Formats: sequence, structure tokens, C-alpha cells
Amino acid sequence: MLSTLLQTHLSPLPIVFRVMAITAIAVPTMTYLLMPQMTRLFAWWLYPLPSDLPVDQPHEAPLSLEPSAEPPLPIMQPLPVELETIPPVIENLG
Repeated sequence: MLSTLLQTHLSPLPIVFRVMAITAIAVPTMTYLLMPQMTRLFAWWLYPLPSDLPVDQPHEAPLSLEPSAEPPLPIMQPLPVELETIPPVIENLG
């Protein structure tokens, strides 16, 4: 929607600059104007009160991290690649 509103002003620019301009407007607008309002609007769903939980549902303690008995995975090393095995991308430009 934003790009259609600014289409006449941004059409002479290359696509990279058009995307950059739209992003420079859309990200701060979403971050500072729209999302705080959406968070307030959906606060009842995002942050339910503990009293909203059913009575018969037990309250479980959060999971704790414990050391694993399994050995850690080995660090992956890159495979050696010979330059001769890579097919040339551009063979003939003539």
C-alpha cells in the first residue's frame, strides 16, 4: 500500500532505492506506531493472567537445563574442494 501511494515519486528511481525508501518508512512505522497499538489491543491474549488458567490445569514449574550425558557433536570441517572439479561458469564469451 505504501509503495502504491509513493509510486509517482519513486518511479524514476532504480528498484534498489525504491525498496530502500519504502523499508526506511515502513520499519519505523511498524516498530513505533503500529506494533505498540497491536500489543495493547491483544494484551489479553499475549499476556494472560494466571487467574485465566483453568482450575483443574496444574501449574508446572519451568523446565530447567541439565547437562547432557551424551558427548557433544564433533565440529564439522569444510570438505576440501579442488578448483579443477568446479565446472567453469563462463566458457566462451565470443
